Amino acid sequence: MATIQAAIVTPALRELGIVDITATPGAELSALALSLLNRILDEWNAERGAVYADVHSALFAFTPNLNPHTIGVSGDSPTWAITGHRPVSIEGIRITTDNGETYLAPLTARDAAWWHARSSPGTTSAYPTDFYYNPTQPKGSIYFYPEPSSASVKAQLWYRIPLTVLALTDTFSMPPGYQAALHETLKEKLAELPMFASASSPVITAAATKARAIAFANNRPVPQFQTADLGLGGAGRVYRHETGPFSLLRHG
Repeated sequence: MATIQAAIVTPALRELGIVDITATPGAELSALALSLLNRILDEWNAERGAVYADVHSALFAFTPNLNPHTIGVSGDSPTWAITGHRPVSIEGIRITTDNGETYLAPLTARDAAWWHARSSPGTTSAYPTDFYYNPTQPKGSIYFYPEPSSASVKAQLWYRIPLTVLALTDTFSMPPGYQAALHETLKEKLAELPMFASASSPVITAAATKARAIAFANNRPVPQFQTADLGLGGAGRVYRHETGPFSLLRHG
């Protein structure tokens, strides 16, 4: 596999005419392009559709009578340490119902308004039923209700994995479509700089928009719905909006 320099940076600079088609960009120019590339990734981390992978974490033990629990990289001394960056969002949390059991019960995700409306946020229980995630920086804050009171109960988190910072010598390793999306978006960002403004064109913007749409299309959830005879139980079909029916369910 090619490096970031060879796969993305050098081709972008050559195609814009910033360097000759056979030239190798100098260190300062490559560093400028890399800086833009990592800013692109930072912007994409804030967009749900740009992040291609989620993680279901290992089981974390609750610290009794602690609210909020914090999550982030180990250097920030959070309650729960993970690699990379603190989650941009937490899609779900489920907890073990007993120490050593494998059955996991999902909690209900809540927002700040719901948490603020709790008249007794200090209520405790071995088994929380709800959570609210506040993505504070550098470590996120997870508020549980009721407040967990048992260290034997554990939680598993479901969150998206942030796109990581790149180096020029890194080997490119991302899903199909992302090389084109990064390449075209880097060209777009370079052409927006005053020093390279002559390279800007609607064609570059259109190509970048199209490449991002292709790369991000697989990351967005597909809505599902179920149909049945009006007012009657029986067999119903579950539909995916993009692909049509794929299974039969019994309900009613």
